[in-house]
Amino acid sequence: MKLLPEDKFIINCSRVSISNPLDREICRAVTERAINWEMVYKNAYRHKVVPLIYCHLKRLKLLSYINIEVRGKFEAVYRENKLKNGVYLRESLMLLDAFGNQGIKAVLTKGAYLVQFVYEDPALRYFVDVDILVGKTDFTRACSIMQESGYTIGKYNKDEGKIFEMSKGEKLFWHKFLGHLPFSKMSKSKYCEAINIEVHFDFFMEACRGGLTDDLINNTNVIIVKNRSLPCLNEVNLIIHQCWDLFKDIYDMKKIKDNSNLRMSKFCDVFEIINIYKAKIDWEVFIKTVDNNRLRLPVYLCFSHINLLYDEVIPQGLLKRLMPGYEDLTGEFKSIHIEGDVMDFFNENMIYCLFNNNKRGIIERLAGIRAANFKRRVDSYRNNIRKFLSRDAKN
Repeated sequence: MKLLPEDKFIINCSRVSISNPLDREICRAVTERAINWEMVYKNAYRHKVVPLIYCHLKRLKLLSYINIEVRGKFEAVYRENKLKNGVYLRESLMLLDAFGNQGIKAVLTKGAYLVQFVYEDPALRYFVDVDILVGKTDFTRACSIMQESGYTIGKYNKDEGKIFEMSKGEKLFWHKFLGHLPFSKMSKSKYCEAINIEVHFDFFMEACRGGLTDDLINNTNVIIVKNRSLPCLNEVNLIIHQCWDLFKDIYDMKKIKDNSNLRMSKFCDVFEIINIYKAKIDWEVFIKTVDNNRLRLPVYLCFSHINLLYDEVIPQGLLKRLMPGYEDLTGEFKSIHIEGDVMDFFNENMIYCLFNNNKRGIIERLAGIRAANFKRRVDSYRNNIRKFLSRDAKN
């Protein structure tokens, strides 16, 4: 597939650290070619990488090449994201202190962790909620602390400007099938209307993996944040968790159809984590952990896509060792059933999906590889939703 100059520009800028040759390529793209900056902004906004692109354009002194109106949009998103993230990070530390005071070990994950320790600039990583992991035995107490801190179990509706509390059936469903509960409270800051927190006790429920979430919470490293010692995921588990998160986004049929969650920022997360930690990681331990939890397929696919987008950052030798066998391709995942040829198919068409070119063929092909047991699992999943909601209605 031939990329548009605007799409290639977004890929090149969707990273924190850029090599000198890539810097020169970005400069040439801006100064020597006619780039449609409205298109760049629109696609970058959808991919949640506007702050990264703005940062690189500013660093390379290229902002003057952008028309004033679009430049103003880039600057506004960068500034507003920095201020919004600041509100979330302060709230996160307050909650972690509250958990710690009650003897609950809580781990900050995903965006709120990455923005501080991978991106290092609170403006560069976009996120709309904070994910906190606690042990299963601490989950009930953690939820009580959230409510004591003014949070409601529910979701903020931006259109109506208020929080809708979940019904009893919805809470039961989220707890049983999703391994977490969403909390929200109105914010006093003008930079975000509401603060959204998700408290997890199991990240891998869709895969029915036993033990890995326990390892995430028990086998942690320590980081220092504003004179606090806080637990964080170790390097091996951090990469595996981000790969699993990306894997779900890639292979969710609904998300592929409406492009609601497949974006460059998720690929950038994995790429930057690998760049930071690849020299420190014991890859033998990594492979053993992946195999013990039967996560070879998600990790292999994500690593393959990272190499496709970021020019072989992961050594081919490691990728070859992670190549899934037949036992890894036989319906291990609740969320989707994948056959072997989907790997080559997605390697060839990933950018096709990312940049919202004609996806009809992709959707039809993916629909074709869903096996009968996937349909059975989806039907069971829907029946469980109806059962919970029906029970709640009766109560």
